Amino acid sequence: EFFHTFNALYQSNKQIILSSDAPPDEIPNLEERLVSRFTWGLVARVEKPGFETRMEILKRKADERKVEMPEAVAREIALHLDTNIRDLEGAISKLQLVSTVDNRRIDLDLARMALGSEFAAAVTVAGTDPTIDQIITAVTEFYQVKRTEVLGKRKHKSITLPRQIGMYLARQNTRHSLEEIGAHFGGRDHTTVMHAVRTIKKKCREDNDLHNSINSLEVKIKSGRLTSPA
Repeated sequence: EFFHTFNALYQSNKQIILSSDAPPDEIPNLEERLVSRFTWGLVARVEKPGFETRMEILKRKADERKVEMPEAVAREIALHLDTNIRDLEGAISKLQLVSTVDNRRIDLDLARMALGSEFAAAVTVAGTDPTIDQIITAVTEFYQVKRTEVLGKRKHKSITLPRQIGMYLARQNTRHSLEEIGAHFGGRDHTTVMHAVRTIKKKCREDNDLHNSINSLEVKIKSGRLTSPA
């Protein structure tokens, strides 16, 4: 029946949009003739929402439910839950419930208490990749600078270089987007991260000492010999 409906719509020049969690040729038990029809059109992968998009989704969904969600809480959720919109909506529902039951305003402490298991599960799903926080710690220890300086606004070369190296290493060794990396580095935007990555790549080609230092850091990162931030 679906096959004939599809053909009727197609022959009538109707626009057909289908979504699934796998490409047509990987959907189990799908008839070959349907696979053929589906691949007539454009098959595109829909990526998970980026950090800024997740922030916007959280704000809109919270507004729809009349939930007062501080910016810091939305940022915390968006950083940890990067899978799909349903998880973001679920986080809002849980926060709303806990806030009502405990008669507390929603803040960072409440969010971390209520969503701790969700945050931990998200880290587990991410696999064995190093975290951005661990990379920041490795860089600050290597260059003997303070974490607050790397995440802050200071632009002295002694701070700017480790900061850019941290962004570069995060881009090379994690699956986080430019937006997410920028958020971890003091709320910087994706263009700042992009500039940092390009800058470090260029400097590595021109400076063997820097290239070797970054290689040492990457070996430490990939070997798992990292410490979590205090």
